[in-house]
Amino acid sequence: MSETPIFDLEENPPKTRHRWPAMLLVVPVTMGILLAPLYAEMITTSAPSFNGLLWILAIYVGIAIHEIGHLFAGKLVGMDPGGISVGGFRLFKSGERWVFRFDGPLIGGFAKPLLVRGDFRRGPHAWMVAGGPIASLLFLALCFAAVVEFGGGAWSWIGTLFWGATLPLTSLIPYSGGGVKSDASLLWQLLKDPDESRRWIALLALQTEETKGAQPREWDPVLMEEALSVKESQPHYTYAQLLAFYRGADQRNPGVAMQHLENALVSASRGGDKRVRAACFLEAAAAMARERKNAAGARVWLERSRKLHKPRSTAGVEAEIAMAEGRYADAIRHWEGTRDFFVKRRLDSGLVRFAKERIAEREGECRAALKIAEAECLSTRIAAEQ
Repeated sequence: MSETPIFDLEENPPKTRHRWPAMLLVVPVTMGILLAPLYAEMITTSAPSFNGLLWILAIYVGIAIHEIGHLFAGKLVGMDPGGISVGGFRLFKSGERWVFRFDGPLIGGFAKPLLVRGDFRRGPHAWMVAGGPIASLLFLALCFAAVVEFGGGAWSWIGTLFWGATLPLTSLIPYSGGGVKSDASLLWQLLKDPDESRRWIALLALQTEETKGAQPREWDPVLMEEALSVKESQPHYTYAQLLAFYRGADQRNPGVAMQHLENALVSASRGGDKRVRAACFLEAAAAMARERKNAAGARVWLERSRKLHKPRSTAGVEAEIAMAEGRYADAIRHWEGTRDFFVKRRLDSGLVRFAKERIAEREGECRAALKIAEAECLSTRIAAEQ
């Protein structure tokens, strides 16, 4: 058996383990908050009014306030904003560019602060995490005061904003899952677990370097070592292993890279978000074709990825499969499609720059192989004519 049995398809990925205790708490509370306006109106007429037509918009406003709170608090302690997501609307930094796109779940959000290099103090990071819940509570209080003073407003928009501001408060429930921790869990970690907090901060610092355009081989090795010491039980373990996989690949160390990819495949399969698992499977598809020259195995991983979540682009995987099968002209066409994907989306982070280098290198290999094939064909034809 190989050292990477999951990646090499000698074993099946472990079955997903659902975090039922967390879900048994989070799901009912979330559903209760979503239905709270209807229950309130049934119980008493003095509750803030509610307009179902404005409900989704109010939720988006509540999420936006929460995520802006994280970024604002981070800015106060020296962290620059690196991105924000409100539902499927995302604005984020990639290299020196700001990119906007609609992509992702309709409900939910995140904030992406850019950390100060070398700052491992837990205090500033705790304030950044707490900024979201504080902003939500302040906005909720403001909406309540406005309801008391002015009533629900035309179309009950003030009252609906009040109810929309309650949903982000689920972050005060201590839980972890889907590759993330709630704000309450992160705050508890920052207050009570300095070692795990340092590993989490190191991972955010690596994310900051990547966002600003540093390629994997340029990442701080001390940060990488710190991030890789994260416990397997932590939700961000898979992300740390993926970063180590990219670094190993960029440093031309396929053995190390494949071992980290194996770790990511195992941890992602056991739990986490479907998108994370799909991303790991997609990387496995490309690596299977590139490192093992196994096109059939690559297609197995590609199909597994597609069943979980439709990839935004599979051109890079298709290019690697074409090269594994000796279809170099098709591979060049797919590599061009991969480059166009990055150009159209205006992406320029460190991983994108690394991918562009890899594309240029692999295109060169394809053209060299085509020239050799043409030369062999010409020699065969000349010999036949003689």
